[in-house]
Amino acid sequence: MTLKQLKILVTDLLEEGELKKALVLLEHELAETASQERNRCVQLKARLKNYQKEEDAGIITFSTTHTGFSQIVKAIQNLLGDLKPEHLHNQNAEQQSRIQALLEEMGFPALPLAGVVDCDRTKPINVYRSAFGQNRDLSSQFYFITGCPTQKPDSLAERIIYELRDKHYQGVADTIFYETEQRELGKGSAWYVTRMKAVPLPFLHYNRLTENQAAFIQYLSQTLPGAVPADVPLEVLLEQKENRPAFRMITLVFTIDIDEYDGWPATLTAYLDWLITVFKRNSATAPVFKFLFVIQSNGIHTKDHPEVKEGIDTLKTNHNISDQQFCTRIEQLLPAESPDLKRWFSQRTNNLYPLQIEEMVENYTKKYSFDMNNIETFLLDIYKYTNQTR
Repeated sequence: MTLKQLKILVTDLLEEGELKKALVLLEHELAETASQERNRCVQLKARLKNYQKEEDAGIITFSTTHTGFSQIVKAIQNLLGDLKPEHLHNQNAEQQSRIQALLEEMGFPALPLAGVVDCDRTKPINVYRSAFGQNRDLSSQFYFITGCPTQKPDSLAERIIYELRDKHYQGVADTIFYETEQRELGKGSAWYVTRMKAVPLPFLHYNRLTENQAAFIQYLSQTLPGAVPADVPLEVLLEQKENRPAFRMITLVFTIDIDEYDGWPATLTAYLDWLITVFKRNSATAPVFKFLFVIQSNGIHTKDHPEVKEGIDTLKTNHNISDQQFCTRIEQLLPAESPDLKRWFSQRTNNLYPLQIEEMVENYTKKYSFDMNNIETFLLDIYKYTNQTR
């Protein structure tokens, strides 16, 4: 699709009042390298969703909603005006062919799916490993991973799960539970893979605590049917030793979009405090409950967000938790750098192909920035190629 065609289609959708469809179309057509433009699109989608949610709940008036929608329309029009042809998908067949040739020259092995999410991340993964070393015998554990969506904090959670599954539990079936979903390998691909699923935390900041508690229990009973019956109080279920789920560990991955709340609301602290209080009662018998909270905010790696740190520290203070113990904060998910990608390739080729790796990374930098969402897109292409041709 050309830029002119895109502008016509989006303008038509705006005139029809189809703001959500306009934003979905825009995000679909924007190249992965257009990270700033994609971020603007993501922020507008979040604003639109928030207005719709609050209007449905009767929190804001129709007049306020109308004003908000008008502002979003104007912002979409501004985004359209700023777009350039290079911001749209433009597959460079020659460059792609050269990347595939380099993989063949190196005899690059079939990449496991876990390899897509383990580039860089040295500092945050070591924070996790250190905390897990202290907490591995605890019956419930809480980890808070903070990052901008462009740095893929959800993929760090996915890496943690693969590490638990493949190394800690050595790939033994039915030892660890986590939700999964089917995802396509690239836009318009007919090839799908099974990956970890992160779900929005069952929480609404304007709800009463009891309503949010009920939402969590409903989620748990639907996610673990039979193992967590909705008619048994959660406190009773966690304290009993009989009729426990068969897994040795149940890992729950939740996303928390603090931009949607305009900060860290006190109701969120109260809700998480309740979760910690309840799950500290978990029986010492299996399974362990491991919570991975993916806290997202656009640009959080470039600006201070003290309310996030304060919110998590309040939880630790409330439960007299020392640093790293039981409740761990993992932050500073920064963009990778060229040496990180070179090291990723070197580790998989026994350091035998420095010239090919140098050219490979040079090809990468022509197309992408080193934000983790771009690296993951690139590594997914390598996953697809090395698994299709083996």
